[in-house]
Amino acid sequence: MPKLVVLEGPNRGAVLRVLPDRNRIGRDADLELSVPDEGVSRLHAEVSLDGASYRLRDHGSKNGTYLNGIRLQGTAELSHQDELRVGGTVLLFLTDDEEPPSVRGGETRLIAEEPRPARRRETARPRYLLGESEATKRLSAIVERCAPLDSTVLVTGESGTGKELVAEGLHRLSPRRKAGPFVALNAATLEPRLLESELFGHERGAFTGAVARKLGKLELAKGGTIFLDEVGEMPLEAQAKLLRVLEKREFQRVGGNETLATDARVVAATNRDLAALAKEGRFRDDLRFRLEVVEIRIAPLRERKEDVRPLVEHFTSELREKIGSRARRFSEAALARLEKHPFPGNVRELRNTVERCLIFAEGEEIQESELRLAAAAPGDEIVTLEEVEKRHIARALAAFGGNKTKVAELLGIDRTTLYAKIKRHGL
Repeated sequence: MPKLVVLEGPNRGAVLRVLPDRNRIGRDADLELSVPDEGVSRLHAEVSLDGASYRLRDHGSKNGTYLNGIRLQGTAELSHQDELRVGGTVLLFLTDDEEPPSVRGGETRLIAEEPRPARRRETARPRYLLGESEATKRLSAIVERCAPLDSTVLVTGESGTGKELVAEGLHRLSPRRKAGPFVALNAATLEPRLLESELFGHERGAFTGAVARKLGKLELAKGGTIFLDEVGEMPLEAQAKLLRVLEKREFQRVGGNETLATDARVVAATNRDLAALAKEGRFRDDLRFRLEVVEIRIAPLRERKEDVRPLVEHFTSELREKIGSRARRFSEAALARLEKHPFPGNVRELRNTVERCLIFAEGEEIQESELRLAAAAPGDEIVTLEEVEKRHIARALAAFGGNKTKVAELLGIDRTTLYAKIKRHGL
């Protein structure tokens, strides 16, 4: 009978039997796979039998469900010795009668001493970089070459190109996958004080509302990887502290005097021109040089049209079960039109487009007439990318009566990015 062995977490060493039907994972004691972890939602995820295989599904958890270091999107098939992470708990999925790991002196010893089969590495790329274009193949090769290193990496590219997925790929293909977690922080979504608290942690009484000590992302990422998204939006004071982390591998909690060491690998990402920001005095040049030890650029989707079809196929397979859609594929005419579409929101916008089409599909094949695109029609003249983006956002704003939350969801970008684009285009 399959089982889940707790490698890390409050009940480390426990063996949870997987039933041949529904196995709900969460903090609630009444669930089939109860996990006493405060970082786990009451109903976090589920493992269920689908034909001859078991599949893992997230239940909209707050912190996400991770499979082999990659945040789960939709459902995924489980294989022998896959690693699941929910909150601070890591579980090993075993399908055979192999003895579970033993816990000795507080350290977990994995059963298999030999590396996992080669197929694990061969199937890794499609999980975070799916496509047939030369640009995607080059990107995959760069990620695989840089993954085993400890060097700081800066991932650049437009919004929606998949910068976090590349960062997760760097973590998953590195030895750090077994040493520590992948922890992400978006610098654009938090005000300066909260940003520093989230990144470095804080001591009790550091500011109003700080009623207890809080561990920051740097501490939580011990041994693993910390991903700093939208690093170009980080305020200058926080930039100075991040520079210290990169130079000396140390930091202090907000309101604290103790100097703490960190061994987390830093991967940052931005859709901004950091050199231009530095000239404007909004970004430190010395920090930029530290971040750009290795720069990985992700090409926008309009520059790699060969990726559209495999991405559409992947998103259709991933989403149709979740939505309960009858549609199984897109017609040739629909695919051809999608390939002509500019997709200013990049891969994220394409995924949202596929999801919308699946929701409203009437048959097993989505026709060109059923496409629900949120930008200029493919036949429109494209003068510049800036003009295409401006028209795209303007039409979306008009369609939703200026509701920026709905427009951001439709375009597949966060509200902070949308506000910046609206301001830049004078909308």
